[in-house]
Amino acid sequence: MDAMKKKGYTDQELRDADLVGEKNGRIYDRFRNRLMFPIIDVRGNVIGFGGRIMKKDATPATYPNSPETLIFNQRKNLFALNLAKKSKLGYLILVEGYMDAIALHQYGFDCAVASLGTALT
Repeated sequence: MDAMKKKGYTDQELRDADLVGEKNGRIYDRFRNRLMFPIIDVRGNVIGFGGRIMKKDATPATYPNSPETLIFNQRKNLFALNLAKKSKLGYLILVEGYMDAIALHQYGFDCAVASLGTALT
C-alpha cells in the first residue's frame, strides 16, 4: 500500500483495484505479508494479483487472488500463459500454483501454466 501511494495512487484507486481493504474506518493492505504475483493476460496486461502467504502457520487464504472483475476472470485465465504461448515445446503443463509454474520455468519448461485459485473446481 505504501509503495503504491508513493507512486501517486489514491486510496480510492487502491480500493477500486481491491489492493486494500477497509475495516473500522482504517485502510489496510489486503495482500500484507505475502509475496505478490502479477497476473498477466496473453496480451501482456496486468489484470489482477495473487499473493502467497509468507507465514507457515497463517490462517487466511494461502493464495488469495484479486476479486473477479470485468477484466479479471479466474476461470478464463491461466498464470504464465503470456509466457507459455511463446514456448516451442508445442504443449502446456498445467500445475496447481504460481510457485509450481515458476519452478518449472526455471528448469526450462517454459510451457508451464497454473490455474488461478479454485478455477477448476
